[in-house]
Amino acid sequence: MEDGIEDVYSRSQPSTMPKIDKLLVGKRLEILYKYKEPRTGEEVLEWNQGVVTLVSNGTNLQKSARSFYKEGEAVLIDFDKKCLREEKKSVYTVKLKKSKWNPKNNYTEGSWRLDLGEIK
Repeated sequence: MEDGIEDVYSRSQPSTMPKIDKLLVGKRLEILYKYKEPRTGEEVLEWNQGVVTLVSNGTNLQKSARSFYKEGEAVLIDFDKKCLREEKKSVYTVKLKKSKWNPKNNYTEGSWRLDLGEIK
């Protein structure tokens, strides 16, 4: 992916964002993360794929010690092993912002979309 250039994955996405509810459980998503390239130290953006295992309902995913993500605000994702770097675990809570859904030409950390295998 080059900065500012739309890719085939982006063009293949549905025009409307999928609803963030229990029907998303079992679906594969791609989340864009920023990493430092070990050889050069340069920051790069990289899509990471994984399966949604849980969707926030207001009481099941903690945001902090005293608060929870609102209903449909975040998901628990089990990322593919190939996406892990130095991380010891593969399951992470990810906030899915509506403004970051398939951003076309405006890729930033936290952007998200369906994995191509989920697109029918």
